[in-house]
Formats: sequence, structure tokens, C-alpha cells
Amino acid sequence: MKTVVSILSAIILFSLTTVAFAAVNTTQKIAVVDVQAVLTQSPQTKTLADKIKKQFGSRENSLKKDQKTLQSDQAKLDKNGSVMSDKDRSALEDKIISEKSAFQGHVAAFQQDITTAQSEAMQSLLDQIKNVVEQVAKKDGYTLVMEKRSTAYATNDVDITNAVVSAMKKAA
Repeated sequence: MKTVVSILSAIILFSLTTVAFAAVNTTQKIAVVDVQAVLTQSPQTKTLADKIKKQFGSRENSLKKDQKTLQSDQAKLDKNGSVMSDKDRSALEDKIISEKSAFQGHVAAFQQDITTAQSEAMQSLLDQIKNVVEQVAKKDGYTLVMEKRSTAYATNDVDITNAVVSAMKKAA
């Protein structure tokens, strides 16, 4: 008898929990957004890429010029080193060593600066996307928006990626 009462109590508790969860669940509106797709389709991404290219283009060209000079001097040493005087060969070797050192330092600084600029630009863009996602979610009454790639399954009718891309294009 106790076992039957325990089983009935468990069934009733499970039923109430299921009904309560279903009642709560019906008031929730959930959506997904593909942030990667928003990034690739939004005009702000191209604008930021162009800005960074413009900002660092002259330094990149300068590095290419320095690399060509270094390669030219190395080729000169390789070609004429055996017939050069010891003094001239030693001076050219010292010049190449100095050029390599300076070049490596400039490349490292350039890479660090461009990485920092790209990270800051990307964070700014992700913040903008987050704000647009919030606007779309509030406008359409969503209570939860999840990243599409971290969702095991979602139907297309809860995907708000296109709405977010459209809003990003309007904001550009």
C-alpha cells in the first residue's frame, strides 16, 4: 500500500512539474542568431577592414621596401662575397645583420600593433552586433537569443540572423 501511494505521489509530482514547466515554457520566446553570418554580411565589417588597411598600409609598404633592400643586399653578398675584399664583405655582412635585426623588430611591432587594432575593432563590432540583436529581440518579443552554433537544433522560424543583418545594414 505504501508503495502504491509513493508511486502515485511521484506520478502526481511529475505531472505537476511537467504542467508547471509547460506553463512557464509557453511564455518564453526563444530565437537564435548566427553571429558569424552577421559579421560576414554586415557592411561594418568591410568598413573596419578598410580602415585598418588604410591605417597600416604605409607601414606595410615600408616593411616590404625594407625586405627588398635586405634581400638585395643578401643577394649581392651571395653573388659577390667571394670576390669582395675582406673589409667590403665584412661591412656588407654587418649591414645585413643590422638590417635583419631592425627588420625583425619592425615586423614584430607591426604585427603587435595590427593585432591590437584588429582586436579593438572586432570588439567594437561585436558590441554593435549585440546591441542590434537586443533591439531586434525586444522589437519581436524574444526573451532569449542564443548563438546558433551553440544550439543543437533550432527551426528556421526562430532564426533572426536575417533581421539582424538588415538592421546592421540600416545602421551603417
